[in-house]
Amino acid sequence: MFNSTAKGGLTTNVTYKAWGVDGQSLGPLGYFTSWDKNNDSIITMDEMISIAHLTKTIIMEESDVRDLFKAIEKPNILDDDIIDIPEFEGLSTLAIETYMDDLWQNNDRFKPRTSQQAWLFMEQWLDPIVHNIRERLVRLTGLSREIIYGGEMLQVVHYTKYGHYHAHHDSETHERNDVPCCHQYSGDTLGSTGECKICRFLTFMLYLNDVEEGGETAFPMADEDTYDPDTVRHQGDTTRDKYNLSHGCKIANLRVKPQKGKAVLWYNHLVNGTDGWMGELDHFSLHGGCDVKSGEKWIANMWITAPFGTDPVTPSIFLNRKDFEMAEAKAKGRTAAPLKFGDGIVIDNEAIVKQEL
Repeated sequence: MFNSTAKGGLTTNVTYKAWGVDGQSLGPLGYFTSWDKNNDSIITMDEMISIAHLTKTIIMEESDVRDLFKAIEKPNILDDDIIDIPEFEGLSTLAIETYMDDLWQNNDRFKPRTSQQAWLFMEQWLDPIVHNIRERLVRLTGLSREIIYGGEMLQVVHYTKYGHYHAHHDSETHERNDVPCCHQYSGDTLGSTGECKICRFLTFMLYLNDVEEGGETAFPMADEDTYDPDTVRHQGDTTRDKYNLSHGCKIANLRVKPQKGKAVLWYNHLVNGTDGWMGELDHFSLHGGCDVKSGEKWIANMWITAPFGTDPVTPSIFLNRKDFEMAEAKAKGRTAAPLKFGDGIVIDNEAIVKQEL
């Protein structure tokens, strides 16, 4: 298994690096007024927690703030739990920003996603159990077998204590018509930019174990009438942040408790009413995994890809044609040519990792 990277085909690998001059951040963290929310000329502990959330989307506890000032060798500045203007002017705000960026990128409690995963083939001659789950999904959704069999490889995910995945969409925007879907990826279709967009029509998640405590799958915007990203993040107000599911799980509109044998299915896109193919992203499918508080959590994801009407012909790179034809023949009571190991397509593992969300 390998560590997760929260990244899509249109998303770059962002590595934050604080920037400033002579120890002072040139961003909001470098200005006293950014910290002092109520303009009373002092910075309280709550305001320190708020500025970290506002600028880095991380939610720190009081003990985390104290650890920060110890790390930059200013532990005594919080003896009275406040920072005034003269004290602030003696701080290296660049060091503070560097410390916060490191938390966001490397600390399991603060990263957008903390888990490990592996990818498994689903061909029927390799694993009949996994293959039968795929066949049940054909019956459950009513989608064509070619669409279901063209879905991505089965992703098995492992979360340990503090493991989580903050609110996100499994698919990407439909508005970039200049790039192909990643599952229709080829050397020719990617073009000069090397970009592709995640086109996951639906997600089928299976819970593989009972979790002692935590680990719910949360849908922050379920049953809302309107979608506004600002109402999800509420940056600067940690009590209303539905994006950070380490802290905001309890205020999500819908939470599903992980239990062995349970499965959840949701659609990431609407259907295009004009051509019947995949339509715009359903923003209300926003979801994520809450912190595992005790024990561990194992899940498996099946992402069923589908094309937009602009290119319904190019097949999925995940579709093993012989495996598909054998299943079609069996469903229709016919006999297909037997398969042997190695038949079908070769999957580009780099492409799979690149498009992972």
